[in-house]
Amino acid sequence: MISLMESLSTYMVPFNIFFPETDLLRSGNFFKVMRGEEELGVFIALELYCPDPGCDCQKVLIQFFEVINQEPRAHASLSYGWESIPFYQKWGRMTKKEALEMKEGYLEPFNPQLQYAPQLLEAFRSRIKEDPQFLEKLKLHYTMVKDKISQKEEHKKNVTPFRSRI
Repeated sequence: MISLMESLSTYMVPFNIFFPETDLLRSGNFFKVMRGEEELGVFIALELYCPDPGCDCQKVLIQFFEVINQEPRAHASLSYGWESIPFYQKWGRMTKKEALEMKEGYLEPFNPQLQYAPQLLEAFRSRIKEDPQFLEKLKLHYTMVKDKISQKEEHKKNVTPFRSRI
């Protein structure tokens, strides 16, 4: 049986689908994988958020794509939540260990993880710790997505379906 935590990534939508005017190349979501002084790859982090208007997951799914690679495939997928451990224990009915993993960020077990996935996870964790603006941007994007979804839901409630009189 798949736990809630393991199935969370099945229903996430990229931020730029909600906000197509977003220039991914100017987003600042670049991560380098290094071995000593040698650069092994540069990756862009694509943010995905939950489109469910009734969900308050307070999390992001990040997929890393190599910048120079012509083949668009995710090299790593990780989930990260910025709320407290008790929040995730209650919201997701997670164990303390699972909630701690959410808070620290973890590689998604059911998504492909390629060669540099562990290094990308560590680079992400370092960025979260060292760059408070990066974390604030993720939270802002989450709020923007949820606001846009709630506006669409409100619009649906106020639209009267057209019925033909024929």
